Amino acid sequence: MESKSAWRAGKATKASRKKGGLLEAKGEELISLGSAEQFDDFEIELEMKVPLGSELRIAYRENEGSSDQVEAPQSGSAAAVYGAFEPGEWNRYRLRVSGTRHQLWINNRVVSDTYEGSESREGSISLQLEGSKAQTLAIRGSRIRRL
Repeated sequence: MESKSAWRAGKATKASRKKGGLLEAKGEELISLGSAEQFDDFEIELEMKVPLGSELRIAYRENEGSSDQVEAPQSGSAAAVYGAFEPGEWNRYRLRVSGTRHQLWINNRVVSDTYEGSESREGSISLQLEGSKAQTLAIRGSRIRRL
């Protein structure tokens, strides 16, 4: 699944395509982008520029009000301290979900490797950015593949 038609903007989010496949999503306090397809086990890779002071969550297997999620580390977090995350810059994210194993890499460094839940289930994937003001989330090179 390629990024050209992969993401749908939430109610309070305005998304637009720019040159070179760049996707910009703008919103007040909350930006939400959801996948157009449903996934069970998957791997997603993308580069994102997250504004300083904002919190990024990647929610997945969203279905009937429940989901799994991972919060991507921000400035002041262990990942930022050890150089895995660069606030306000392009960062490469890779999330692999296979059965109950959930792995997150940021800039090719493992920042989370956990076993959660008891079963796989199909659902959408969403990128959620929260902040205290108008903000822009930039995304490029997104790829999702089923495992």
